[in-house]
Amino acid sequence: MAAIGIFWVYKGVVFGKKATIAEGEAAVTGIVDSPFNHVDFWDTDTDFRRQFPELAHMEYQQVPRGRVLYQTTKEAPLVYLDKTLNTQASRDLISRFFGFPIEQASWRSDLHYTTRENELDDLFDDQ
Repeated sequence: MAAIGIFWVYKGVVFGKKATIAEGEAAVTGIVDSPFNHVDFWDTDTDFRRQFPELAHMEYQQVPRGRVLYQTTKEAPLVYLDKTLNTQASRDLISRFFGFPIEQASWRSDLHYTTRENELDDLFDDQ
């Protein structure tokens, strides 16, 4: 069964945190989201750093990331991701990690998940 959750893709490897759709939350009508967020996972669930110790010196937003949600009306995954991950190879990795057929999902780039310095500066600019 397909899962929902958060993820990063680094050096051709997907890591993150998955939940069943039943464990999700429907904060927006028709969309089920996982209870996880990137910041907390990055700071507390650090098993991924055994494989990639260099990530200990990086911030969570510096590695391409995204989120898998579930659309109840379409009964299909909805994936928001950094535009650098919107490739066939990354889609394949992500769909396998979360357990759904690649063609079943809707794939959307989202500025919120950018890794580009100038875009990050704009997002976090308090002025």
